[in-house]
Amino acid sequence: MPTSRRYSDSGWIDSHCHLNELATAPAQLKEAKQAQIEYFIVPGTAPQQWSDVIAWQSAHCAIALGTHPWFVDPNEDQIGQLIVALQQHEVVAIGEIGLDFYSNQSQPRPHRALQQRLFEAQLMIAKAHRLPVIVHSVKAHQQVIDTLRRLAIEDGVVHAFIGSAELAQQYIELGFHLGIGPLILKSPKTRAALAQVPLSQMLLETDAPFGNSHSAANPLLQILSVAQCVAEIKQISLAQLQHATRGNTQRLFCLPADH
Repeated sequence: MPTSRRYSDSGWIDSHCHLNELATAPAQLKEAKQAQIEYFIVPGTAPQQWSDVIAWQSAHCAIALGTHPWFVDPNEDQIGQLIVALQQHEVVAIGEIGLDFYSNQSQPRPHRALQQRLFEAQLMIAKAHRLPVIVHSVKAHQQVIDTLRRLAIEDGVVHAFIGSAELAQQYIELGFHLGIGPLILKSPKTRAALAQVPLSQMLLETDAPFGNSHSAANPLLQILSVAQCVAEIKQISLAQLQHATRGNTQRLFCLPADH
């Protein structure tokens, strides 16, 4: 059954975090809370692990459900499973969904046509349910942008954004936010682009434990390094950044205020 969500009016929000994949989540969450990291959005990646994601739904954690492009399986009714799950559970978005055309012989991706078909079907479900989407895009930005434009999808976030100012602007013109995570710490091009991105279009994330944070003792804390970097780029205080990105995340995912 759907559960009520309450949103704290202070602290950082990690807009994309795989808490279900953390080896020592309780201890890491305790440390994160001490660092004022107060709320998390946990996306699903495949129907087989949605139950693990759903188990995290709480007063400090909202969830999204979707099938990641790595896990597209034409032998499963992944759309039917998503429709049923949405009838049974409260979600704040459809995700993590998208296209991944990275060439990796050791970990081959599903055929592009299969990815595209499932991506479009999940986008239309999101549109029908008036939910934002959490988009994964690797080596596929133009295809993703063309698809979002063609299907008139105007509400969502491009997770783990790295790229140029021109690419960022294309997503922003569609109405999308950019999920800013640890990858920017090693991408001068993206840091330069963020100087031109409106603060109103930014969310902060860790993508823990996957977001370039494998060696971190507690990858949840990497949001602090990301925040420091973005605050310096935008020449604002951490308090101003926290207030802005918290509000952006609250509005995108319709998180209720904690009165």
